[in-house]
Amino acid sequence: MKLMLDFETTGFSSSKCSIIEIGAVKFNGETFEIIDKFNRVVIPDKGYAQWYEEGSLSREFVQENGIPLELAMELFHVFVGDVTVADFYAYNSPFDEKFYNKSVAKYPGDYMVNWTCVLKMARKHLYLEKNTLEDVCKHYGIDIENAHRALDDCVNTLEVLKRIVKGE
Repeated sequence: MKLMLDFETTGFSSSKCSIIEIGAVKFNGETFEIIDKFNRVVIPDKGYAQWYEEGSLSREFVQENGIPLELAMELFHVFVGDVTVADFYAYNSPFDEKFYNKSVAKYPGDYMVNWTCVLKMARKHLYLEKNTLEDVCKHYGIDIENAHRALDDCVNTLEVLKRIVKGE
């Protein structure tokens, strides 16, 4: 099973910050066709990033639409399904992996995870001045809507992965 994963968080440190949104896309590893989507807003248990105050993940939005991390992770594990090993992809997988590991330490799943970093792939195949998801999408002519929303970033990253793998 292949899954694109993205966490939006209250900051960069997994020890000091919290997940505020989980987005995931199951996809076919050969065709890159999206099979299913997952998106949950999470009420953070630690600090709230200042840059989200004005954005689509404002404190007010998260408080009104969020669920506790425990429930979000339970629903995420159901979404992943009954697998022994899951192949997770993320744009900057070391970042997402830290937050994932912190969460599964509290709310474990019953599967092992293999991680693939799409950013690392982009750096290897493209020679751009900057390699943010926005920059790589611009390079490929991928329109970005709702940047820094977890599900939208997953869909955009999947399109980037598809183009890298196909040698574009």
